[in-house]
Amino acid sequence: INVDLILGLPHSSKAILKKDLENIVNLDVKHISCSALTIHPHTVLYSKDYELINDDQMRELYDFAHGFLKEKGFEHYEVSNWAKHSYYSSHNLTYWRNEQYYGLGLGASGYIDNIRYKNTINLDRYLNGEYIAEKEKLTKKDKYTYEVMLTLRSTQAGLIMPLVLEKYGVNLHKKWHEIKELLDEGYLVHDRNELFPTYEGMMILDQIILKLM
Repeated sequence: INVDLILGLPHSSKAILKKDLENIVNLDVKHISCSALTIHPHTVLYSKDYELINDDQMRELYDFAHGFLKEKGFEHYEVSNWAKHSYYSSHNLTYWRNEQYYGLGLGASGYIDNIRYKNTINLDRYLNGEYIAEKEKLTKKDKYTYEVMLTLRSTQAGLIMPLVLEKYGVNLHKKWHEIKELLDEGYLVHDRNELFPTYEGMMILDQIILKLM
């Protein structure tokens, strides 16, 4: 059983978050997903002119959730996911290991062979067999970018340096100066030719990815 917790409503506070987390933990839930609210056009929150809290407030709530769940025995194994040991989501790890999967249903995304695709959100089109709305054929460089971007979201997947060389011809040892800086600054961990993000590394993934491109 997983609980999804979304942070960032205008009335958010650490006191409310603490109460929510206590209630969830008391249910003996083994897996918790915790992510920041985003507001999209044509949604109820958008039509009501909801304003997101600022980045500093969001980071404060996120840090609190991280600390609270760590004290309760949860492992922060991916940017937005915490779990008790051995209760990691196989479904999620499929994504973070950059493996293939089918996307079924309205708005679902999939990755098969060299193609990443997204299904339509229009029910009439879907029922008429017009399933796919967007399709991206990946180059080798694109696939390498996804490999870095996805595997470094997780402390369990990891970016495997020899595998990157074998699959994409990218020798990360040639970027060791940049990697060493990230290791020294506490953003990455290097273990048996694999790179994993630390908690602080998860917070600046975009910057890390740019350095490894």
